[in-house]
Parts: sequence; structure tokens; C-alpha cells
Amino acid sequence: MMAPAQRETTVMDERRWQQVGGAGGIFAVVVLIGLVVAVASTTSTSQPPYDGPAQGWLAFLAGANATIVPRTVTGFLAIASFLLFTAALALRLRTPDRQLGVPSILVLLAGGIAMTLDLLLSAITFSAFFRVSDLDPAMASLLAGLNGGVSLALGFAFAGMLVAAGVGALESGALPRWLAWLGIVDGVVWLGTELFPRTSLLYLPYLVFFVWVIAVSIVMLRRDRVSPNP
Repeated sequence: MMAPAQRETTVMDERRWQQVGGAGGIFAVVVLIGLVVAVASTTSTSQPPYDGPAQGWLAFLAGANATIVPRTVTGFLAIASFLLFTAALALRLRTPDRQLGVPSILVLLAGGIAMTLDLLLSAITFSAFFRVSDLDPAMASLLAGLNGGVSLALGFAFAGMLVAAGVGALESGALPRWLAWLGIVDGVVWLGTELFPRTSLLYLPYLVFFVWVIAVSIVMLRRDRVSPNP
């Protein structure tokens, strides 16, 4: 049994980490949206579909080469911020006896896998930067295929995280019920869109995911858990 003073200190520390995680979630989404806008505005050639012609990918990689380093470094900051968000969310989803339940563990695992895949995407991008001088259509096509495959796997990880977080929130009362259900529905829809990887349907779950992360982050910043801890 915790002493009252020790318990108060623990609650304050957890509250602080909730705020850090909330700020991290908002920062990560803002940075990612900013990167998308930056790529669209600074690259002369728009990104072709993953199954597009090799020459199209060669032109895109060559055009984006000048901004690869600053974009990737900025992306690393977003990854670190999202990891803080994931860890804080897992803590928030604990069971009433303050233990990490299955949903919390799954959120941590899925978030960690997603960020590992994101780092792999950055490595693929950097490989094009290092070899841009002798990059040929065949290599550009291979890099595009790897990028598309990893992006697809990333979607599975994010979908699993959404479903686990939604279920955990319903069980623990850690988030408003509408936010829990939004996560579950978006996660299930995301898994469905993964069956159609060559269509623009994949972009919709990403947009809802960004909204969900911002909404959860605001909850972390503004309020404690709905259900009290013993």
C-alpha cells in the first residue's frame, strides 16, 4: 500500500508524463502533415503510385533528393514524439489496479513496431540519397516497391494500435467512449483498406488516425482518467 505522500507524488509524475505524451502526439501529427505539404510544394515531380512506371519514380527521387536529409531528420523528431505519445497512452489504459493489461501491452507493441517500420522507410529513402548519382530506373523501381511494402505493413501496425487502444479505453474508461469507438472503427476500416493497396482508399484511415491522435492528445493534456484508480 502506498503512503499518501508517495501516492500523490506518483500521480503528479504520471500526470506530467500524460501532458508530455499529449504534446508529443500533437507535435508528431503537425510535423508529419508539414512534411507532406513540404514534399508536395518543393518537389517538381509528384509522387507516382507505388506500381507506377520506373521512370516516374526515378524522376521523383531525383527531384526530391535535395530535401531528403532535412525531411528525414525532421521525421526522426516526429517518431520520437510519437513514441512518447504511445508510452503515455499505454500508461493511461492501465487496469484499475494500475497494471499494464493486454490492451496497454498491445498498444506499446504496435506503436513500437510502427515506429520501427517508419525508421525502415527513412532508411530506404536515405539509400536513394546516397546513390542518386547512379540511380537507374530498375533501382528506383525496387526502392518504390520496398517503400510501398513497408508502408502497407505500417498500416497494419497502426490499425492494430487503434483497435487495442479503443478496446482498452472502453474497459478502463481512460478515454471518452466516442473516442474509443472512433479508434476501433478506424482500425477495422484500415484493416479492410489494406486489402486494396493500390487504391486511394488507404489515405482515409490515415486522415482519421491523425484526427484521433490529436483528440487523444488533447484529452491527455486536459483531463485525468474517467475511472478512478484505487
